[in-house]
Amino acid sequence: MVGSRGAARKKYDEIKLLAHDECPYCGGCGELVEEEGIGTIDHFLPKARFPIFSIVPANLVPACGTCNTGMGSRFPTAPELQPLHPYFDAPHFFDEKWTTATVSEEEPVMVTFDVNPPAAWSENDRQRVVQHFKSCKLRGRYRTKVASDLSSIIAQRKTVHRDLSPEAFREVLKAVADNELLPINGWKRSLYYGLADSVWFCANNFAA
Repeated sequence: MVGSRGAARKKYDEIKLLAHDECPYCGGCGELVEEEGIGTIDHFLPKARFPIFSIVPANLVPACGTCNTGMGSRFPTAPELQPLHPYFDAPHFFDEKWTTATVSEEEPVMVTFDVNPPAAWSENDRQRVVQHFKSCKLRGRYRTKVASDLSSIIAQRKTVHRDLSPEAFREVLKAVADNELLPINGWKRSLYYGLADSVWFCANNFAA
């Protein structure tokens, strides 16, 4: 926890600003919520185990409560279980797609999220994103986040997009999925990629 005054608070605000007020562990799924001037910050190397790094800025990551708790106070020694550092880890973790979204072919539409890292990655890297997905509880949290977007997409398909062919509607979805301003493995891009890849969803006009 970070107090509302002093040098520590100033440093926290600087770090939080660099994260654009979004938790970098979950791609903005959880917000950096503050109440009464108190925010959360994760010590990537837990201060209980590595006290010498407890105030090193590179070790401080603004995090939502769920991700902060998920990281835990123990740092795995096995390379394949070590969490992803959102600022200093290898670029491919953040530039390549490793999340999936599967759409149920029935109404009401349900979306299930999972992990499928590129086959070219090392086994260590593949296991690390699996562990990251699990530690941050992204499967359930992503599923919770999609409800409002999914309802809006279906409503638009019934109205403004009702005359679009399946191929044209797919391109509408793909435009959001390809938005490079959003995290490639965040819930929104994962959702839209899954919807665009679903032949059933793109062909359904959801007529009453």
